[in-house]
Amino acid sequence: MSLTSPRRDQRRRLLVAWTRSADDTSAAVSDHVSPAASSVAVDGVQPTGLAALVPVGWVRFGLAAFACVAPAAASATLAVWETATGRPFAAAEGRFAATLQVLRSAFDPTSVLSVPEWIAHASLWVSAAFAVAVRSLARQRRDDYVGRHRAWGWLAGLFVVTSFAASAPLGQVVSAALGDATGMRPGPGGIGWWVGIATTMLITTVLWAVLPLRERSTTFAWSATAALSWSGAVVGAWLTASGTMVWTHQVLAARIAWWAGCSLALVSMLAATRAVLREIRGLVAPRQSGAERRGRREQKAAARSQRPVRVDDEVVTTPGTEEADESGAESTNTSGAEPMFVSDDMEDDEADMRHLSKSERKRLRKLRKQRAAA
Repeated sequence: MSLTSPRRDQRRRLLVAWTRSADDTSAAVSDHVSPAASSVAVDGVQPTGLAALVPVGWVRFGLAAFACVAPAAASATLAVWETATGRPFAAAEGRFAATLQVLRSAFDPTSVLSVPEWIAHASLWVSAAFAVAVRSLARQRRDDYVGRHRAWGWLAGLFVVTSFAASAPLGQVVSAALGDATGMRPGPGGIGWWVGIATTMLITTVLWAVLPLRERSTTFAWSATAALSWSGAVVGAWLTASGTMVWTHQVLAARIAWWAGCSLALVSMLAATRAVLREIRGLVAPRQSGAERRGRREQKAAARSQRPVRVDDEVVTTPGTEEADESGAESTNTSGAEPMFVSDDMEDDEADMRHLSKSERKRLRKLRKQRAAA
């Protein structure tokens, strides 16, 4: 019986195939991929399915993000129209009065069978699909040697659980079970258990998935915005469970925060997919290790130290005669009675001396003052 798993044998065969084909494909890739990112682009990873539809450019990405947010914004506007303006958006009059009445009930913000709620759940499921697509792309990467792709699978699972918890009393079941097991019930009805567990898992998984990305600022920004929106919905659920929230506007604000958070989560997954695609296509410079960064700093320091020292042609000093030059310059400055001035040429020389050390700049200043006094 073999002790090695089929999955491990498959990974070894893929590694051998990549090693053999690296030399053959490097010449073909170098024509259209930058040399700094060629080691990542020759992996042979081709985006398929949902990931192939994600735009890479900023303009198309902005249009795609607007397309993700616009349905939720439009449905939320229709849902709160009657409460905000005091009149329904479709008056139930005339021949089609019954149809308009049913249409108005489809946008009821207090019902779970409404169009805004359906759009929120659809956004969560599409976000899970994007997370699975990113996991598939990251799993085939040659530089993913520590299994970082698993974070995207966990994140997809969290999106599915979030959608399920919004339709079923999953949070109440978990809070009641932990309250009975521990005897502690934080918050109204023990809802603090569910809020703490969900928040911890979501923050940990997002950081685990997004931090390894090279272009992570956009994904972090959209994820943070979605988290802020969801935090408003959590506050509303907390106040509702405690019986504090009784105003209609407070309930509507909590529902809008929930809908907005789902749409923003979809945009964040779209941004994450775009970042991975840019890495695969070689549009992002590879991340440097600590040793490489130290080596570059040492090379820059060595290049600065090897620059030629600019001194006057008539006076040349050496480290051995530096003290004598300084004493002579001081005696000349004290004996002369004429005022000293700085010309425009001297100011230009001061700008040229920025690459010199402090002692060298001091010595050259004294030499110029000595010549000006003479």
